[in-house]
Amino acid sequence: MDILVVDDAAVMRAAIKGVLTGRCRVPSSSVHEASDGRQAVMRYKDVRPGLVFMDVTMPGMGGIEATKEILNFDPDAKIIMCTASSHKTNVVSSLVSGAIDYIVKPPDPERIVQAFEEIIGKVASDSEINAMKKAEEAAVREEEMKKAAIAESESGLAAQMATREAKQAAKNAEEGLAHKILEDSKGK
Repeated sequence: MDILVVDDAAVMRAAIKGVLTGRCRVPSSSVHEASDGRQAVMRYKDVRPGLVFMDVTMPGMGGIEATKEILNFDPDAKIIMCTASSHKTNVVSSLVSGAIDYIVKPPDPERIVQAFEEIIGKVASDSEINAMKKAEEAAVREEEMKKAAIAESESGLAAQMATREAKQAAKNAEEGLAHKILEDSKGK
């Protein structure tokens, strides 16, 4: 799974990436970075990561605005807000913007691991649910195809039987006509 880490501080991006690649065992090539909200939106559209760690306060487009834009593009985006302030207003603003979680900076590595594992669990659950839905849809389609094949087979069988009955009726009619002609010729 690709992950996008967005922060205007390179040291903070490196710290989060270090936890992801070390403790969470995410390949380094799967962790993408952006230094502001505008870059985050563009990178998100290019990479379609399964998880985003988004700083709240950045120059230019901030994290809350970027979160809204990303969610407008992809309502299923999983975004965790990160900020130096644990003030209630920041937490509420982050969650109202559509973020699924909130981490205070500097982030405790355990908290990053916890957030990552929770999201991975949700993504796996969503994938399992989607796989089950697809399997169920496939089973329904297969059942419909079987019913259609049986109906087609039955109609083909009915057509064969009707053809046999028509041939038999024609044969009976011919025999009956022949018999009648024979009787008529005897009677004359």
